[in-house]
Amino acid sequence: MDSKIKKQNNLQKKSSAFPNRKKPLRILFVNQTMNLGGIETFLMTLTKELLEQGNEVAFLCYKEGTYFYEKEITKIGCKLYKLHEGKNTPHKKHFDNIRRIIREYKPDVVHSCTYVDSIHVMLAALLSGVKCRVTHSHTSEKPSELKQTLKWPIAKVLFKILATDRIACSKEAGKQLFAKNDYVVIKNGVDIKEFQYDPIARKTIRSKLNIKENEYVIGHIGRFHKVKNHTFIIDVFAKILEKNKDCKLMLVGDGTELNNIKLHISKKKIPSNKVILTGAVDNPSFYCNAMDTFIFPSFYEGLPMALVEAGTNGLRVTANSVITRDAIVNNNITFLSLDDDIDIWANTVIASKRNKSPKESLLAKSEYNIKNTARTFEKLYRRRIQK
Repeated sequence: MDSKIKKQNNLQKKSSAFPNRKKPLRILFVNQTMNLGGIETFLMTLTKELLEQGNEVAFLCYKEGTYFYEKEITKIGCKLYKLHEGKNTPHKKHFDNIRRIIREYKPDVVHSCTYVDSIHVMLAALLSGVKCRVTHSHTSEKPSELKQTLKWPIAKVLFKILATDRIACSKEAGKQLFAKNDYVVIKNGVDIKEFQYDPIARKTIRSKLNIKENEYVIGHIGRFHKVKNHTFIIDVFAKILEKNKDCKLMLVGDGTELNNIKLHISKKKIPSNKVILTGAVDNPSFYCNAMDTFIFPSFYEGLPMALVEAGTNGLRVTANSVITRDAIVNNNITFLSLDDDIDIWANTVIASKRNKSPKESLLAKSEYNIKNTARTFEKLYRRRIQK
């Protein structure tokens, strides 16, 4: 891991050593935070590939606090601008802060993943003369607050005016944030080498976590948030234990709902040694190897990276039927409704044992390969700048 970071640390400075390369692009990614999550992990993976191609990358984030990826961003040679804003920051001040950073960094590309708030980012970028202004939708979530609902029709019109490019990770995510057919779908890629199944890593992590060879591990990766529906996972696992005692549940992640989920585990009278709570980890691929199957009952998603990663690792997935079909990597997913009987979920999960990991040669050509994703974005950026 250290050698990989050292390699990345020099990438920002290497472009001058390649006289035949195109002029490096200066790219500013904008997100709420850079804590551990699907969007943030995707941005980090994409950044490393863009650096490999000789470009420069910086991040602009709004929220207060220290971020999970903060040290790594610095180690790979990228700038991180933090506005340290709270919920009550006035809109004018928020806009002025964004514009100030854009004018200071002078990017060729401003790429925003801040949902409806991307309006502020796109306007600030336009007024700062940025030629390539990308708004990127990562979720199919519908607005829950009245003020957000009222903003929606206006936002769709403004994005058409302010953003040069409207990108979505799936059709569902695109329909939610943009006007009809007014966007391009680019799948969120993963590092396919990192997520290829590793039998040696499987033995190592299972030994570390005291998982016996005969124990069947049901896994889930995701932040502890209501949208991820961890309560349902616990309910399904309780039913599974009635059928097979040689099972364990592994929940990878952290978040605001963790304590509530611990209480629910106790309420269901599940023995503590049957549930593994890893907390936030920077190597989810390592934990995928220890799993035998994957469960994903989220209420909604854009393009869930955890499913793409699980599929790349060869895990079979049981998922909520509302999840986009764009997450299917190799026909490894069974879709069920949350209205289906809990017994059906339990039986399906038990029967969904992992396959062999897909061949790397096939994944290398896939739109889920981060190298292909990065090339697609760089072409988009350069084409827009050259206009």
